[in-house]
Amino acid sequence: MADFAQYVNAFAAALVGCNGRDPFSSARTVAALLQTGSREVRAAVEQKLTAQPRWTPINDQYRQIANSQFANWHAFFQYHALCMSNLVQNKHSDAYEASRAALGQFSTIFSDAPDNARWIVPIHHVVVHNMVAMATQADQTLKQNGNAAPGKLSAAATYLQSSIFSDTLRKGGGQKRYAALEVANTLFRVTFRLKNLRLADSIMKGVSHNLSPESVTPFNNFPMSQQVTYKFFEGRIAIFNELYSVAAEALTYACNHCHKDALQQKTRILQFLIPVQMLLGKLPSAAMRQKHNMHMYDTIIQAVRAGDVRTFQQEMDSNMHTFCVQGTFFLLEKLKLTVLRRLLMRCCILHLESCPQGTPNPHHFPLDNFAHALQWQGQMDADFEGSTLTVANLIHLKYVKGYISQAHRKLVLYRKADKIIEMAFPPLDTVDISKIGV
Repeated sequence: MADFAQYVNAFAAALVGCNGRDPFSSARTVAALLQTGSREVRAAVEQKLTAQPRWTPINDQYRQIANSQFANWHAFFQYHALCMSNLVQNKHSDAYEASRAALGQFSTIFSDAPDNARWIVPIHHVVVHNMVAMATQADQTLKQNGNAAPGKLSAAATYLQSSIFSDTLRKGGGQKRYAALEVANTLFRVTFRLKNLRLADSIMKGVSHNLSPESVTPFNNFPMSQQVTYKFFEGRIAIFNELYSVAAEALTYACNHCHKDALQQKTRILQFLIPVQMLLGKLPSAAMRQKHNMHMYDTIIQAVRAGDVRTFQQEMDSNMHTFCVQGTFFLLEKLKLTVLRRLLMRCCILHLESCPQGTPNPHHFPLDNFAHALQWQGQMDADFEGSTLTVANLIHLKYVKGYISQAHRKLVLYRKADKIIEMAFPPLDTVDISKIGV
């Protein structure tokens, strides 16, 4: 593609092919020619600007397109060319505005296309991604120029959610609905980048309502890569909303269906899935961690298993930056009560083992013993009152069943017949983890 005229000819020819025998192949060509990151397209636009420094793309006729059966694409291509011209000249804010206008024009094309025109879906994806990429670049440039709150990406997210995503579900009948999930995933990426996860709730409602198993385009019929991405973000949002069982289910789906060669993506999923499973009382095996090279949690898992408060806190302190960067620090911090529960359980087991046969009320555990254990674990400020508050919190969260007898300074464990430990320390998946503070 030596010059801009050849680029326009190639685009027009590919468009015509979308109405031929192999529309999907032609559509992939159209999508490739529309990518703002394409070096060939950028070179063609640079050639045009060099030959005509005063070129105004929005006024160009592009007769190859205007005089074809795809004349309704003419206005869209004008804005796309304007976007590329501004991008080449590093006018990033103008490039974003042009890309947004191009997406608006394309939305009309998408709505008018026949319901069985699934070939238009990959083109839809590229046009959406172009606008997000231009918004991101515009914000970066504005920040470099001293604008602390540029807002282009935020505006792009609002536009995608209020117009494009809803139109894809409402007007994208039949096969065109297969554009919806990628738009949802793009919105998730943007909302996480903006740290505004409240926007995600309506996206998830739209997907669950319109892409249900009973719909014309059920969720399971979408490309697996899109399903995995959606489930990953669904799990992340469930973590944010402290719905850990929901998060575990979504992240497990994403992990099990992630492509075997997508090692980086699987690692990212496991970074969140493993802490969630630990919160629910499921410690990953050494073989699983070895298989996926997830050794970052080895010491924490050992601390959780042993009730080792000192080691857990040291590991959290020494890896705080790493865990914060990957977004798991506050999730892992919630494990501290799991470690404390395990330590209390071990203390209670030792107490029961030390009681002679026939000792009355062996399920009455001296709370001073727990205070001593905490001090031995490096919690030097853990006096009787502090350790009692910790136990009270564990009881409140249903980590432990029983009650505190202040008069006797003891924890009275729930028992049933001779079963004490099994009854007093229920499975962690029954715990109301959402109430845990950090």
